[in-house]
Amino acid sequence: MAFIACFVHFIVKSSGHRQSRSNAFVAATAVGVLAVYIRCIYRTVQLPQGFAGYLSVHEGYFIGLDAIMIVIAYAGFVFYDAGVLDACATKVSRKNIEVIA
Repeated sequence: MAFIACFVHFIVKSSGHRQSRSNAFVAATAVGVLAVYIRCIYRTVQLPQGFAGYLSVHEGYFIGLDAIMIVIAYAGFVFYDAGVLDACATKVSRKNIEVIA
């Protein structure tokens, strides 16, 4: 919950300063956080039932509410990487690297 509150605070504070490319990253982050939060709720309900509980023995719930949620969260960051979307990012070359002896 603290991360979600900090993320919402970031969105509100940076709403006028973001570029359209970074809006995609914010959307991917929001979808990822929501997917992980849904998975956490599922796990919170599943674990008290034990390994023989209803949610544990029905594979469809496990695939839909556990595995797919992690795939959704992961896929958002594959396609919307912050380093790629950052307009201020510079490519690293030998000229940019300072050797410290």
